[in-house]
Amino acid sequence: SWHVITRIVAAGMTEHENGVRNALKRLKESGLLTDFTWNGKVQQWKPRAGGGRQLLRLTERGRAWTEMAFKVVALPCELDDLAHKHKGVEHAVGILEARDWLAANGFDVDLEPQARLYDEGEPFGARTEPDLLATVGGVSWSVEVQREVHERNGDKWRKAVELYGRLMLITFSEAAREKQVQLLRAEMGRWGWPTGTIRVGSLEALERGDGAFTVLQN
Repeated sequence: SWHVITRIVAAGMTEHENGVRNALKRLKESGLLTDFTWNGKVQQWKPRAGGGRQLLRLTERGRAWTEMAFKVVALPCELDDLAHKHKGVEHAVGILEARDWLAANGFDVDLEPQARLYDEGEPFGARTEPDLLATVGGVSWSVEVQREVHERNGDKWRKAVELYGRLMLITFSEAAREKQVQLLRAEMGRWGWPTGTIRVGSLEALERGDGAFTVLQN
């Protein structure tokens, strides 16, 4: 819902966000929109402390009305497959947020990157599959949207840098980003860390227009 509100205001259709919120409420009451649910429960997006944001989808009636009124094909809700793939709504929304920011900043983003084997000689062995693969200027970055910041992810970071040479970690909040940077600096100081570059940012900073990343290099 927050993207709907932002885009309508940016397009100059109204100056008042509450007017858009009221319109969304009326569309829900009329049965054209509904809340996104997961395991029978209404879901919200909560990237940091504070109130949640509405996740909405078209109902079947809403899809039919949209196609009739605007002569377009209504696309399926992209959260359906992504939430199943990543076993949760929160991580799936975070990935879509990161994808949209990267695309808006000139990256060609693959939402379904191919997995890479740790060892090509073991076709059924361990593998790494980034959340996204972002390419700009012919250079590709393995992108992980880090919902939980924890030192147990050290092996995963190491292997991503070893296989791709570049890793972009995007946390939900700035507080999580700072913790992530500290853990990475400790991890990269260990013996045998592969040569490569890691960029660390947060969805919180990207949303407010601060695209600065902390760059760590070895």
